[in-house]
Amino acid sequence: MVSGTGESAESTSGPTKSVTQSPRRVVTAASLFDGHDAAINVMRRLIQAAGAEVIHLGHDRSAQDVANAVIQEDAHAVALSSYQGGHVEYFTYIRQILDEAGRDYVKIFGGGGGTITPIEMRDLHEAGITKIYSPDDGRTLGLVGMIDDMMEKTNDLDLLDGGKLNELSNSLTPADHGAIA
Repeated sequence: MVSGTGESAESTSGPTKSVTQSPRRVVTAASLFDGHDAAINVMRRLIQAAGAEVIHLGHDRSAQDVANAVIQEDAHAVALSSYQGGHVEYFTYIRQILDEAGRDYVKIFGGGGGTITPIEMRDLHEAGITKIYSPDDGRTLGLVGMIDDMMEKTNDLDLLDGGKLNELSNSLTPADHGAIA
């Protein structure tokens, strides 16, 4: 994946990044009551290496914690790890909170080794979860390939598109918040 190197498009050496594309912001976390943090820590580093700004919450994080971070940080995506069960409810509750907060454009990605069954993956995808990576994905794509896939799936996000800008009723000026010293 070439995004996020910070080099200009005119550079002749190394990967390039469009100067008009801002870095993706990704919240990473492991689910509540899940102490398995090795996988999300590895993925966090790979997501950073792919050029994303990562807001890492660590392990044992509630759905509300994750959703709050996404909203507060204007994140484009969430990458979650869940190795202990309860993932269907966890992932779908995050989706619900984000949708209710007007953040239906936020992509949600996850994995959990073999703990998330193919039927649960299907149900999660139908519930609006962007992608649950399976052990088969790991074997065919590898870790870097899964991150590249995730980054590719967030390419179409533009938090400043016309539709979202129209949601702002008025432009902000210094007068809105008092004089600027």
